[in-house]
Amino acid sequence: MRVVLISIFVFIAVIILGILIFSFVRTGSLFSSKNNTQQGSVVVIKSIDGGVTWTQASSLTTSLTQQPSLLPITTPYDLTLLDSQVNKDDTLMLSGNSGALYISTNGATSWNKVASSNITLKNSGTLWRIASDWAQHKLVYVAYRSKQGTGVLKVVPETSATTKVFVGSRSDDVISSVLFRKQKGELMISTNKGSILQTSDGGNTWKTLTFFENGIVDLVQPNENSLALYAHTGSKLLKSTDGGATWNDITSILKKSIPNRSNLKIRGLVSDPNDSLTFYVATGNELMRSLNGGTSFKQIIVPSTSQNLAITTMTVHPTNPNILFIASGNTLYKSVDKGSSWQIIALPTQKALGKIVVSISNPTVMYATLFVRQNKTNFFPSLNLQ
Repeated sequence: MRVVLISIFVFIAVIILGILIFSFVRTGSLFSSKNNTQQGSVVVIKSIDGGVTWTQASSLTTSLTQQPSLLPITTPYDLTLLDSQVNKDDTLMLSGNSGALYISTNGATSWNKVASSNITLKNSGTLWRIASDWAQHKLVYVAYRSKQGTGVLKVVPETSATTKVFVGSRSDDVISSVLFRKQKGELMISTNKGSILQTSDGGNTWKTLTFFENGIVDLVQPNENSLALYAHTGSKLLKSTDGGATWNDITSILKKSIPNRSNLKIRGLVSDPNDSLTFYVATGNELMRSLNGGTSFKQIIVPSTSQNLAITTMTVHPTNPNILFIASGNTLYKSVDKGSSWQIIALPTQKALGKIVVSISNPTVMYATLFVRQNKTNFFPSLNLQ
C-alpha cells in the first residue's frame, strides 16, 4: 500500500512540475495571472469605394513584431483621423495596451510607434480615447488607465514629448471620453463616476462642469463651432446647449419614440457634423434619429439580416451628412439618404467591425478595425479571420 501511495505522489508531482515548466516556457513566469483583457492584434482594413469592398491596409511580414498593420494590442482601443488633405495620404492614429500608440502618415499602409522611448508612455498601461489638436499644434490627448490609476496624456509625436495633464483622484476611475473643442482651445473629459471636466490652459487647471449620479459612457460635440453637446450614461440621454455648463435630461422624450420603452439601453451616440440639431442614438436593436436637437425622435428601420439588430458602431460621413454607416458584428449597413434606405455589406469575416473612420478629403476612403485573437494567421485577402 505504501509503495502505491508513493507512486501516486510521484506521478502527481511529475504532472505539477510539467505544468510549471510549460507555464514558464509559454509566459516567462511560473504562474500566469489572468486579467480582463484579450491578447491579440488589431487589423486595420481600408475601403476606397465608400465601404463596398475592403482590403487589408498593409502588407504582412513573417514576424508578428514587424507586421505594421497587425499591432499587438488589447481592447479597448481607438482609431482616429488626425489630418486629411487633397492629393495627400491620410494621417491616422491608433491606441492600444502597454502604452502602445501608433501613427500612420500614409493612409494606414505602415505604422510607427509614437514616443517609444518615453517612460511616461511606456508606463501608461492601456491607452483609450484620442482627441486631436493636430491642425494647430500637432499634438494629441490620450486617455490612459494603468495599475497606478487613470488620467490623460498630452503627446507630441514629432518630439516624443509626453506629459500627464490629468490624473484621476481614484484608482478605479476611467476616462470615458476625451473631447478637444478646437474653436476655444478647450479640452473636456468625462468619467465613469459621472464627472464632466474642462481645462482651458492645456491641463494646468481643471474645472468640474457638472456631476451625474451615473457614469458617462460617451460625450459628443456635433462640430467645432457648436455649443451643443450630447452625452449618455447607458440608460440616460443628456443634452447641453451652453458648452456643458448646464444639462437637460431628454431620456423620456427618447423613450416615447421607442416601441419597447421599458428597458432602455443606449449603446451608441453620433451627431451630424454639419448640423448640431441632427443626431442618432443606437439603443441596441433600434436606431433613433432626431432632427431638432432631441425635441422629438423617429425610429429608423434597418433591414437586419438577423432576428435582432445589435448596433456596435456607427458614424456619419464628415462631408456628406446624408451618408450614414452602422455596423452589427461583421455586417456593415450604408445609407445615402439619412436612413430611408440601406445597402447591406457583409464582410467575409466572423470578426466584428470596431471603430469606423471616413476620410475628409477623400470621401470614398474609409478605415475600420477588426480585433483578432493572438496566434491566428488566416488573414487577408480572404478576410476569413477566426
